[in-house]
Amino acid sequence: MNKVKIDYATASMVDGRIIHTPFWRVDSGRDGPSLVLIASQHGNEVQGAEVARRFMEVCDRQLIKGNVWLIPMANILAVRSRRHSFDLEPEQDNAANPNKYHNMQRHWPGNPDGNDTSRLAYSLDQ
Repeated sequence: MNKVKIDYATASMVDGRIIHTPFWRVDSGRDGPSLVLIASQHGNEVQGAEVARRFMEVCDRQLIKGNVWLIPMANILAVRSRRHSFDLEPEQDNAANPNKYHNMQRHWPGNPDGNDTSRLAYSLDQ
C-alpha cells in the first residue's frame, strides 16, 4: 500500500483568522507524474468530496508511480455556509451575485493579499 498523508493548506484571512484546508497526498514512493483533484470549489457542490475520498482509497491501493493530491473541500468557507460562494444570502444564487467576488473559479492561482477566496486559492496553489 502507498502512504496516504493528510496535510493542510493554510491561509490567513482578511480579518486575521487562519483557515486550514485539509487535503490528502498519496505518494507512490516512485518518481512519476502528479495529478491534482480539486473538489467543492462551490459550497453547494459537495459531491466531489465523496469522489475524492473514494479515489483516495483506489490510489492508496493501486498507485504505482507519482503522486496524487486530493482536495475534497477547496472552498471550505463556502462549504461551511452551504452556498455557492460564502458571501451569498440563503435565497441568492450565483446568478444573483453580479460581483462574484468569492467565486473560487475566478481566483486561480489566487493572491495572498486578495479577498478571502483568493487567499484560499493561493494557499492551495502553493
